[in-house]
Amino acid sequence: MGQRRLITTRGTACFARAWRRLAFAIVAMISLVLASPIAAQSPDNVAQADLLEQRGASLLAEGDVEAARATFAQSIALRRWAAQRSPADLELGLALAEALGRVGANLLDGGDVALAQAHTEEAVQLLERLPPAVRSTPAVQASLADLLRDLGEAANTRGDSSTARSYHERSIVLYRGLIERRSDDDDLRTGLSSSLVRLGESQRDLGTARPLLEEALAIDRALAGKEPGGHSRQRRLSAAMNSLAHVLFRQGDLGGARSLFESSVSIRRHTHGDVGNSDTATDLAYSLFRLSEVNIEAGDLSSARNTLDEALSLIEVATARGPNSTHGRSLAASIGMTTGEVMAGQGDAGAARAQFARVQQLLRQIVAADVTNIAMQR
Repeated sequence: MGQRRLITTRGTACFARAWRRLAFAIVAMISLVLASPIAAQSPDNVAQADLLEQRGASLLAEGDVEAARATFAQSIALRRWAAQRSPADLELGLALAEALGRVGANLLDGGDVALAQAHTEEAVQLLERLPPAVRSTPAVQASLADLLRDLGEAANTRGDSSTARSYHERSIVLYRGLIERRSDDDDLRTGLSSSLVRLGESQRDLGTARPLLEEALAIDRALAGKEPGGHSRQRRLSAAMNSLAHVLFRQGDLGGARSLFESSVSIRRHTHGDVGNSDTATDLAYSLFRLSEVNIEAGDLSSARNTLDEALSLIEVATARGPNSTHGRSLAASIGMTTGEVMAGQGDAGAARAQFARVQQLLRQIVAADVTNIAMQR
């Protein structure tokens, strides 16, 4: 009975997605009409592009990448037509570049790295083709810095660390120059911190990575101090702590690493208590997992086991909730494998074998999900 109900639910979901895609096709046709040269600059046309972009972001959050991609395409088509209709209108070109950047960032978060990179590169090209007097304004320079940071993130996701470092170095130069003129701009400091973290994480030399991550952590501490109850700021702070702690751990500074990981756990435990969703559970599980590695290296298997048990419990709940849980399953597999190794180290062979069997099942699910995603993209 349970299996029949599952099949029925999946059939209903597929039917709903089919109808939803048909609706998007109708919206696309309407959008193309609205995007005619006559209508290109109308307020209604701009509003339609805004709505489509918002809808695309919602679909991406729901896990429907295919529909989100199509909806974003229609939003960009409306803005592109407007910019091509009046090439001398710099505001339309800027609006297109900003929209390409936003859509690129959304697609990058959603895992569509190739399309995200294409949109972001086009946005950079549009801004770099602006007249020098416009291109040098703080607003355009800030947008360029953000776009270069996102291109660095895309390159890092592809595993191209050399290209990622180049983009992040360029973004850092822009951020530093802007902060010299606008030292009270928290958005610029946030962008600088993000690029410093990514640049630090991409360094092979730990001695080079450490000062970059220390600077980023100092920035994030200051920003979080201005907004103690802000979950977004606190999350960034805990992530910066994790990045620096990992470098300290690899340098053999177990005391420094443990202190930072414990602080990160404390922040994320508080946030999870306030919010309590799959993202906060995954964040807390990750910090606990990293803390357990320090305990293992220090030879404290009992503390490591307790920390891993809590992390495993959190990530299992998170992967059950999340619509796209491949990342969660990967983390669960890592935590589960380490838990099994600790069990074996404690002499609990039976529990270790059972744990390894669960990890094997998770790995099969990850492979199956990857195969499905590749097939859907084709």
